[in-house]
Amino acid sequence: MYRIIQSADFGIVYTWQPNWKSHWFSLPNRILEYTLAQLPIVSTAQPEFIKISEKYNHLVLFNGNSKKELINAILTAKENRSSLKSKAIDASLDLSWEKEIETLFDLYKESSYA
Repeated sequence: MYRIIQSADFGIVYTWQPNWKSHWFSLPNRILEYTLAQLPIVSTAQPEFIKISEKYNHLVLFNGNSKKELINAILTAKENRSSLKSKAIDASLDLSWEKEIETLFDLYKESSYA
């Protein structure tokens, strides 16, 4: 499956239910999977997605209530694919399951469960 994802021009994450806290404040695996596949990402503009975009600059964000913004985001991703791809490659070096697991282990060690 990873090779299929990697062959795409960009990934799309469309999770837009502002009144669903799990959609609004989470960072779905798809963001990490697309990043690990070194893909630019077109995504709705939830708070956690904005943080990732500000740090790595490989996401093109849009308001999920606007079809016009979705179309513009896709066109922007297409027009800027090489630049976004380069940033996605850089992001993939930092956003990895290996690094994420270290963070989880550290949190576990600090908790009362360790």
